[in-house]
Amino acid sequence: MTTTFPPSLDWEQFLTRGGIAPGTDMENETREVFDAVSKIGKPKCLLRAFEAEADETGAWIGGRRFTSRVLGRNLRGIATVYASVCTCGAEVDAARLDNGDELRGWWLDVLKTQLLMNAREGVVREIDRAFKPGTLAAMSPGSGDRDVWPIEEQRPLFDLFEGAEKNIGVTLTPSFLMVPNKTVSTLWYPSASGFKTCQLCHREKCPNRNAPFDQKAWEQLHG
Repeated sequence: MTTTFPPSLDWEQFLTRGGIAPGTDMENETREVFDAVSKIGKPKCLLRAFEAEADETGAWIGGRRFTSRVLGRNLRGIATVYASVCTCGAEVDAARLDNGDELRGWWLDVLKTQLLMNAREGVVREIDRAFKPGTLAAMSPGSGDRDVWPIEEQRPLFDLFEGAEKNIGVTLTPSFLMVPNKTVSTLWYPSASGFKTCQLCHREKCPNRNAPFDQKAWEQLHG
């Protein structure tokens, strides 16, 4: 399933994250950038459901092996998972709206993050609409401390999808990063706990943190 979502950008959030003072000349310039991204942004995702079989050291998903004790424990007793690749889309980078200016580049990065969030929110709605799994939890390779789920696991997760570059313009680099830069691959699964990988991450100042570190969860999931 390939889906493109309408961009939904938050002006006030953009000003705050971009460090822009309202009522200044800089606000006028950023409004031009904001309006341009609102017109051309196309957040999108790939989504597929797969059978899963978990064990103590990881899981088999879609015929591929994933190694992570945390993933194995989280997927225990779960038969179906939902894999996605969500992206801000390649359109913003292709438009070269930064004009080589680092500050404008930062503003665009903030807006691309919002587009990525549009895609992630959209894919959750699509999973609910198509599969009705109930409350979802999520894990992404490279999110959290390294031993939670190493970023190298991006490769087999990305390989679950055919034609990612053709369908949504996303490529995987040899260092396991995805382009465009505001792109994330995720395994979603039903869980009443609503687990988030941030619960097992010690990076206190991460700007993308969406849950506090949970020492109890760390001890439980690491045995």
